[in-house]
Amino acid sequence: MHPEQESADLALAKSYEAAEYLGIKSWGANDISQKRGLNLNPIKRLIQRNWLLIAIPTLLAGGVTSALVLLSPQSYSGMFQVLVEPMSTEGKLVQPAVLSPDASTAAAELDYLTLVRVLTSPSVLSGILQKIKAKYPEVDYADLTKRLTVERIEKNPAEKTKILSVAYESADPQKILFVLNELAAGYLKFGLEDRKSQIGGGVAFIEQQLPGLKQRVEALQAQMQALQQQNSISDLDSEGSALAQQSRQLQTQQLEAQRDLAAQKSLYGNLQQQLGGVTPKDVINASSLSENPRYQALLSQLKQLEAQIALQSAQFQPEFPGLQTLQEQRKGLIALLQQESQKLVGSNAVPQFQASIQKTMSQQLVDALNQTQVLEVRNQALVQASAAIEQKTKQFPEIKRRANDLQAQLEIAQNTLKQLQLKRESLRVEAAQKEVPWRLLSKPDLLKDSQGQLISSSRKGLQKVLMGILGGFLLGLGLAILREKRRDIFYSLEDLQEDVTSPMVGIFPVEVKSTPVLPSSQQEGEPWAEAPSPLLKAAESLYTNLRFLPLEAGLKSLVIASASPRDGKTTVITYLAKAAASMGQRVLVVDANMATPQIHSWLDVPNFEGLNEVLTKSIDPNQLIQRSPQQSNLFVLPSGQVSAASRKLVASQQMQHLMAQLHTMFDLVLYDTLPLQSYADANFLSRNADGMLMVVSIKKTRRSMVLKLLKKIQGVQIPLLGVVANQVKSMPDAEVSKKDSLDHFEDEYEMFRIAPSQD
Repeated sequence: MHPEQESADLALAKSYEAAEYLGIKSWGANDISQKRGLNLNPIKRLIQRNWLLIAIPTLLAGGVTSALVLLSPQSYSGMFQVLVEPMSTEGKLVQPAVLSPDASTAAAELDYLTLVRVLTSPSVLSGILQKIKAKYPEVDYADLTKRLTVERIEKNPAEKTKILSVAYESADPQKILFVLNELAAGYLKFGLEDRKSQIGGGVAFIEQQLPGLKQRVEALQAQMQALQQQNSISDLDSEGSALAQQSRQLQTQQLEAQRDLAAQKSLYGNLQQQLGGVTPKDVINASSLSENPRYQALLSQLKQLEAQIALQSAQFQPEFPGLQTLQEQRKGLIALLQQESQKLVGSNAVPQFQASIQKTMSQQLVDALNQTQVLEVRNQALVQASAAIEQKTKQFPEIKRRANDLQAQLEIAQNTLKQLQLKRESLRVEAAQKEVPWRLLSKPDLLKDSQGQLISSSRKGLQKVLMGILGGFLLGLGLAILREKRRDIFYSLEDLQEDVTSPMVGIFPVEVKSTPVLPSSQQEGEPWAEAPSPLLKAAESLYTNLRFLPLEAGLKSLVIASASPRDGKTTVITYLAKAAASMGQRVLVVDANMATPQIHSWLDVPNFEGLNEVLTKSIDPNQLIQRSPQQSNLFVLPSGQVSAASRKLVASQQMQHLMAQLHTMFDLVLYDTLPLQSYADANFLSRNADGMLMVVSIKKTRRSMVLKLLKKIQGVQIPLLGVVANQVKSMPDAEVSKKDSLDHFEDEYEMFRIAPSQD
C-alpha cells in the first residue's frame, strides 16, 4: 500500500477513536430503546429550565392555601343517613306514584339531583329553620346551606346507592347535633307529606281518567256488536271453519252436477241419432196422435185402403177405374188425417207408425232432455252459491282483522279501567296510613376517629394544602409549556435527539470563529501530533461517521443545508472540508449560495469568478477552481459575481452536468447552499449528490420549522444522511476508557486500512 494512503487510513482510524471519546454515535445515533415506553426526560429537562417559573405559582398557591387553613376557625362535622327509596322492585310496585305495575315503571329511578336541590331549597328548609332559630337565632338560610351538605352515597358512577348523606359543620358540637336532629325530623316529615301529595295526585289523576275510559269501553263494545250483526257473525273462529266447509261442499256438488249433465247430454245425442234426428217435440206429437181414437180409426182405415190399393195394383193397370177410386179414397183419408193432426198438434204431418222399441227410445229421449234441463238449472244454482261463498270468504280476513283490533283495544281499555279502579282503592287505603316512607339508617352523630376523638377541620387542612401545592405546580408547569411553545427552539442536544427521527451524525460545540492552523512541524498527509481545536475535532468525528454510512458507492458528494440563516452551516462545511483534506482526501468546496456567498472568505481565496461564470459563460471549471492556502488538498469553487438571476442556475441542466464532472475530479465535493426556509436550492443539488446534511443550531433554530422541513424532505424522497447539531454548550462525556479505546483502535485499524481501496 502507498505510504500516503496508509497514513490517511491511520488518521481516519484515530479520528474514529476521537469520535468514540466525544460520544458521537454513527448511523442510527438516536437510540430506539430510549423512545420505547414512557419517556419522562423531556418533562424533567423542562422543569429544570423553568424551575423558577414553576416554583413561583407553586409556592404562592401553597402559601395561600396554608394561610387560609391556619386562619379558618376549627370546626367539627356530624351526619346522618336516610334511605329515600325502596330497596327492591317489589317495594317500588307499591309506591303511590306507580299506576301500572309493569317492569318499565318499576325500573324507573328517582332523580336524585332534583331531590337534593329540593331538600336544600327554602320551601323545605323554612319550617326546619324556624325551629333551629328558636335556639340558635344567628342561623339563617345562607349560613345553614353553606354548612349543610346533602349528597347521594356512591362509590363510583356504576355503584350508586339509594341513600342520602346529610352532613353539617360547625364549631359547636352541641349545635351540630341539634341542627342534624331537626333536619332528620324535617326530612322524614317531608317524605311523608311528599307521599301524601303523590297519593292525592294519583287519586285525582285516576278520577279524571275513569269517565273517558268507561266511554271508550262502551264505544268499542258497540262497534264490536255492530260488526257482528252486519256480517252475521257470532263466533269468528267457528264462522271461518263453516265458510271453508261450505266452500268445499259446493265445489263437490258442482263437480257431481257437471258430471251428470255431461252424461245426460251424451245419452240425449245418442238417442236422437238412433231415432233419425227425431226431436222430443216429434215424439210428443206422435204420442198425442197415437192416443186419439178418431185419429187412430182414420189411420186404421188408411192402412186397410193402402192394402187394397196394393192388391189392386198388382192385378190391374193404373188406369183401372176401381184402382183410381181407391186412390181418391186414400187422398180423402190423408186429408182427414191432416186435419185431425192440425187440430191436435198443430201440424199437417202424418207420422209414421212406431214400433214398441221406438216408443221406448222416444220416451228415453224425452227423459234425457228433461234431466239435462234439471241438471243445468242445478249447476247454475251451485255456481251462484259458490261465488257468494267465495266473496264472503275473501271478505272474512278483513272482517276478522277489524274484529280482532276492536277486541284487543277493548281488552286494553277494560284492563286499564280495572287497574285504575283497583289502584284508586289501594291509594285510598294508603292515604289512611301514617307510616313514614323514608327511613333513617344512621342517627345524627358527630364524626369521630378510631379512638373516639372528634375529627376537626385541622386534619383536613393538610389535604387542602397539598391540593393547593399540586394546583400551583400544575399551573406553573402549564405556563412553562406555553413559554417553551412560544420560544419554539431546541434547548439542548437531548431535545433535538428526541424530536428528530433522522440520525445524529455530528455535534459541533460553541466556539468563537477562528481558522485553526496546523503546526509548522506537521507535514501534509500526516496525522496530527497535537490535539486540534474543538471544532476541528468535531469535524473529524463527523467525517468519520459519514465515511461509514451504508452507501453502496461510498460518499463522493454532500450538500450542507440549514433551516434558517446563521445556523452555522458555513462553519460546518469549512471544518468538514479541512478535516477530510487533512486525511489525504482531495476535497472541493462549491459555494452554491448565490445570495450571500461566504466560503471564499473562510478559505482565503478571491471571489472574482466562479460558479456563476461557469454556468453562464461555459468556462472550464478547472480554470476557476482555486487551491486554499490553508491546506494543499483543499480546493474551492467560489460563487463568482452573483446577481438576482444567478440563483435560478442552481436548478439548471448545466449544473447537473457540472456536478457530474466535479464528482469524477475529486474524492469529496461539498456544496454550500441557501437556507431551506426560503429557498429550495439544496433540494435540487441533493438529487444529484449522495445526500444532504441538515445543520440545526441549539437555542436558535425554530423547532417547528425544522420538523416541517424534515417532513417535506422525506416526502419528496431527498436522501437525508443525518442531522448536525451546532452550538452545543456541553459535549457528551467519554464512555470508553483509554485502555478499551486502544484495544478498539487496534481491532478497527485493519478494517480502516482497506476501506479507501474499496471506495
